[in-house]
Amino acid sequence: MKRPILFVMFFLISGIAIFLFAKPKAEDIKHADFSDLQAAPDFVLKDVFGKDIKLSDFKGKIVILNFWATWCGPCLKEMPDFIELQNEYEKDGLQFIGIALDQEGAAKVRPFVERNKISYPILIGNNDIADKYGGMNAIPVTFLIDRKGMIRNHYIGMRQKSDLESMALALLREK
Repeated sequence: MKRPILFVMFFLISGIAIFLFAKPKAEDIKHADFSDLQAAPDFVLKDVFGKDIKLSDFKGKIVILNFWATWCGPCLKEMPDFIELQNEYEKDGLQFIGIALDQEGAAKVRPFVERNKISYPILIGNNDIADKYGGMNAIPVTFLIDRKGMIRNHYIGMRQKSDLESMALALLREK
């Protein structure tokens, strides 16, 4: 009876010790070195109306590039926030761009865009563009691109409007 208890206590104490001593200290955590940023891959994609759009057309703006689909619940939930932020900060140089990954393409996405009055460009994506941005194992995936065309941040999944706004404002303040 003593052996199983000793065995469990040993692993419990070992686990606690690893947790306490293996955690990195704040001074050991490396922060992003923006001198080694990766340039956002340029692309030419058609929007839902058939017009060619290039990422490089938006150089000099802060671009929030969002990969999404009409069937993705979290994608749809964050869109009203994107529209509000686009409308509020467009004059300051903020530009949202959506890349729809629906297999049905513009036939499915265009009616959705019109019905929901999306105020920023929605492009029709494909596997090539998804691969250029690291592949999409889940959506939504969002990239924050600075005025020089460098990826400054990216995240998978939805973010609160206030979080996205603070990230965008930090980039907008940079000159």
